[in-house]
Amino acid sequence: MIGRWYICGAILSLFGAIFLGIIGAIIYLQSDYIHGLKLSVSRENTAQNCWFGAIMYAVTFLFCILMACYRRHQEIKEMLAKAHPYELKELKRSLESWENLGSPARLEDHQVIQ
Repeated sequence: MIGRWYICGAILSLFGAIFLGIIGAIIYLQSDYIHGLKLSVSRENTAQNCWFGAIMYAVTFLFCILMACYRRHQEIKEMLAKAHPYELKELKRSLESWENLGSPARLEDHQVIQ
């Protein structure tokens, strides 16, 4: 269930990275087309700020994708553990039955005769 929120965050981060990347390119290449943009700060610095924001969104996108994959891996492990809960007990029983088939008793069960 929680993995879906990671996917939602990844999708939003992807669109944010694309949007800020495009806005940064527009500011850098053709800042005249953005009305209301005050050029008190150079267009290169403004574009770099947009690109830095896009990089932060991209990092968030990667983080969300990695966490969604990790969560899915944990869900699969839990599902497999629930599907085979008695595997370890069966293995223990089979080892005990193998020992009872005529193999010599363990050394700690023997008494030393002198």
